[in-house]
Amino acid sequence: MKKTWFIFLCLSAGLLAETGPVAQAAISEQPLRGSKAAQYKEGLAAFKQGDYKTAVSLWIPLAEKEYPPAQTNLGLLYSRGLGVIKDPAEAARWYRRAADQGFAIGQFNLGMAYYRGEGVTRDYTEAFRWYSMAAGQGNAMAKNSLGVMYSHGQGVARDDEVAVRFYAQAAELGHASAQNRLALSYQNGSGVEKDTAKALKWYRKAADQEFAEAMGRLGSLYFDGLGVMKDSAEALKWFQKAAAKGNALGQTMLGIMYYDGVGVSHDDALSLKWFAKAADQGDATARSYLGLMYKTGRGVEKNYVSAYMWFDLAAGGGDAASRENIGELSKDMTAEQLRQANQLKQEWLATH
Repeated sequence: MKKTWFIFLCLSAGLLAETGPVAQAAISEQPLRGSKAAQYKEGLAAFKQGDYKTAVSLWIPLAEKEYPPAQTNLGLLYSRGLGVIKDPAEAARWYRRAADQGFAIGQFNLGMAYYRGEGVTRDYTEAFRWYSMAAGQGNAMAKNSLGVMYSHGQGVARDDEVAVRFYAQAAELGHASAQNRLALSYQNGSGVEKDTAKALKWYRKAADQEFAEAMGRLGSLYFDGLGVMKDSAEALKWFQKAAAKGNALGQTMLGIMYYDGVGVSHDDALSLKWFAKAADQGDATARSYLGLMYKTGRGVEKNYVSAYMWFDLAAGGGDAASRENIGELSKDMTAEQLRQANQLKQEWLATH
């Protein structure tokens, strides 16, 4: 058998899109002026202390009197089931009452409900409409969400240039996800001229706000020497920060650094640990490395059945090289081992 094992590693963030949800419902922290402000602030203090039932009891009377900040926050409590029974439809109802009064955060939250189909029928056109109203009032979350919709052609014709404009507006307002998306646009040259220096700038701004994905991507720039001098120590720092926050890219890259002994002492145990964490999140590169480790017995007992399972999972995630690995490995496996590998894969999928 030919002893060549191919691992495909995509270090370029340009081939990836930002992961995770477009947004989460937002809470209003600033009261409107007037006699209701004191009671509203009391509810907000209870909310921040985790006393959600008290927050509900203080906000419901205000919400019934058409006080938009209380209506918005009451909607958020219903959306998450905090202090009340979770009820997305009730959440959307309160968001709408605030939104109809022109309250920007209520408009954003209602747009998000339509975007996700939470408490209302999913409707990208309605989501776009409400996001636009909130963005028109300078809401950074809504601007970022409009950028996402233009990037994906949701509720509007796809337009990467317009998407970048919205990301840039939100980024300038300090929105970390928008800063990360703007950086990715500069790195890819998507909707804007490719500029790794600007990508570095915006990744760093997002990373400085503890945005995990930006931390991982910033580490990749230092690892590859894109827009900066190669610096394995700086790459390691950012990968560690990203990995600690559960970012799969950071975890995979930490695994690679320990596997190859780049910037750190070679350590198969730590390599295995970080590959396993990333693999659990569906990272195909991490799964490929796990396949290789089980195939060669590096850091673990040699096990063709486990190796085949990891290569198979990686291939299912789009890793073309893992399909080659499967073909090579299967030549040395019995029919029973192949059956066991498939069963192991099904069992793993059922629990993850």
